[in-house]
Amino acid sequence: VREAMKLSGVPENLTHATLDNWVVQVPQDQMVLTKAREFMAHQSGFLVVASPEFGNGKSHIAAALIRARLTAMKARFITQAEVIRNLRRKYDDSRAEDVIRTLSNVPFLALDDFGVSAGGRDEQPALYEILSDRYADKRPTVLTTNLSPDQFRGAIGARMASRLREATFAWIDVQGSGFRSGNRQTYLKR
Repeated sequence: VREAMKLSGVPENLTHATLDNWVVQVPQDQMVLTKAREFMAHQSGFLVVASPEFGNGKSHIAAALIRARLTAMKARFITQAEVIRNLRRKYDDSRAEDVIRTLSNVPFLALDDFGVSAGGRDEQPALYEILSDRYADKRPTVLTTNLSPDQFRGAIGARMASRLREATFAWIDVQGSGFRSGNRQTYLKR
């Protein structure tokens, strides 16, 4: 499973992720697990996993959902920065992956760190095209973000915000604080 997760784009430090080993830090976060499990069963629309905090498990949830999907369908985990980097690589190398087509068509997508913008005129149109195609085809999509709902709407634009109002299965706010500093020993293990 670990290799399949890595081939799907899940970073090495998240290949262990499951919903069962996600740490519920505060009682309100039990709803995060409930909604994530419901989304897995539902298999369409968008799930937004949000928190202004860094390191509190948003990407873990996305990776866990990729793991759950690997046996049933192809899946892809990618950060917004990787999307833009791959998009720009195509400008110079016609043989490079067509990231818009790939991400529009993969059966299950987890787009991590949505709203972390490198800037550039190509960024919002590319993300719009990917999300719009996924919306049109009802492909399950997980977005993780540190943006507030208002900032999120600004990042995706009014047209896509309108579509996501219809297609969002759930917006779940992770309440716990970051816990990366407490994971140092686990991270450094080989």
